[in-house]
Amino acid sequence: MIQARAIFVSMLFFLILFPVLVAAQETWFGDQQGLWSYSSSDPQPLADLSVDIRCLARTASGGGWIALDGQNLVLHVDADGSILQSIDTVVG
Repeated sequence: MIQARAIFVSMLFFLILFPVLVAAQETWFGDQQGLWSYSSSDPQPLADLSVDIRCLARTASGGGWIALDGQNLVLHVDADGSILQSIDTVVG
């Protein structure tokens, strides 16, 4: 009985804490004009890009990794949209 109560309390704590953690980072998305950030207000541009984003992965620090359409590059972007690193993905 005590173990079941501990599991229930743990699950309840997770359900309360998880939405707060998710809401702490704004949503990022890309279009033909650049990288955008969306939080509780209107979308804000983070970085101008000349091509579409094909893959986007967020990092725990608030930044992300971006793969661009038609380019052999993966960009490491800071939370404010600054490009920290550019990695060439051509193998060989």
